[in-house]
Amino acid sequence: MFCVVVVAGILKENLSRGFRNIYLSFHDALKDEDFLSYIPVIYWTRETNSRINKIKEGSLVTIKGHLESDEEHGVYIVCESIHFTK
Repeated sequence: MFCVVVVAGILKENLSRGFRNIYLSFHDALKDEDFLSYIPVIYWTRETNSRINKIKEGSLVTIKGHLESDEEHGVYIVCESIHFTK
């Protein structure tokens, strides 16, 4: 599976093996509902202490990457570039 994605969200807690959750929310105007998602993200180097794991929790980030999946995390984003505000 290979799909280019760009997401903007809030970084949450570090998970095991270099993964980190990103929090996304959006509003469906047709249904007038809010949707919240936590999506696992890993930096492209796949190191436990990568750049994405050093950014402060709660930071707003924009991530460009691609999708992969495994049995433990399901579908996750492999981060190829990240931009954030301090």
